[in-house]
Amino acid sequence: MKIKINKGKRIGKVVFICEGDKTELDYLKFIFNDLLKYNLHKKNRYDKNIDQFDGVDDFSHVYVISLPNGNCLKNIPLTNVERDEIFKTVYELDKNIDLKNSSVYYIWDRDCNTNTLKDVENAINIYTCSQNDSETPNGLLLLSYPCVESFLLNCYEKNSYIKNRHHQGHADLKALINQKRYKARDLKFKDLENGTHELLNFFQFLCEYDFKLEDLDDFKEHNKKILDVEEQNYQHEDKYFCISNILLALIDLQIIELVID
Repeated sequence: MKIKINKGKRIGKVVFICEGDKTELDYLKFIFNDLLKYNLHKKNRYDKNIDQFDGVDDFSHVYVISLPNGNCLKNIPLTNVERDEIFKTVYELDKNIDLKNSSVYYIWDRDCNTNTLKDVENAINIYTCSQNDSETPNGLLLLSYPCVESFLLNCYEKNSYIKNRHHQGHADLKALINQKRYKARDLKFKDLENGTHELLNFFQFLCEYDFKLEDLDDFKEHNKKILDVEEQNYQHEDKYFCISNILLALIDLQIIELVID
């Protein structure tokens, strides 16, 4: 399968809700604004100011916020009332945004020190698709194992999800990233292509699952499969495979296109 980057693809208004207040926001800024040249607006929970970065297409805007009430998955909104409370921050960025017609993604770490397996399963069952429907709140949960720093390993290395297995996350994985001098600001399109291949290979060879674009219409069962594979490995080896699902958002938005040979 070939990977095609559709530079300049119009995406409308897209919302990312992140657990962290820095790393995830920085990664998304480098991807969507620095590299893809989209307008980007971001606000973390500790800052009253809104950071705005201009792009080249007035019809494409990316809104990035950190969850206002903390980074545990138990704080992720599980009801429409809780979701509406979170979206108040989005309306601060754009009072005219139509969230029912916007793609929404939740970027989270597995982080077993913070998030219980039950909390992860609850979120997977609710946040199954980026687009709104009549039954569930819109939003697709994109987990990183063990944490979001795996994204850089996936982009910069081959077989990264196997050779860089780590116990739980942030400290040792950040140290590895720093040691290798991997930085989000250095990302090129070829690195996104490599990261996509890494993700698809992980699905195919470890999850025994052949990904298709239409899977993102309801990703619940596939997210469960990924979680099962990761948890089984953790139970046996006390380690997670290093993989981040962030690039599924770019596939869902058809910025990244999967072309069958």
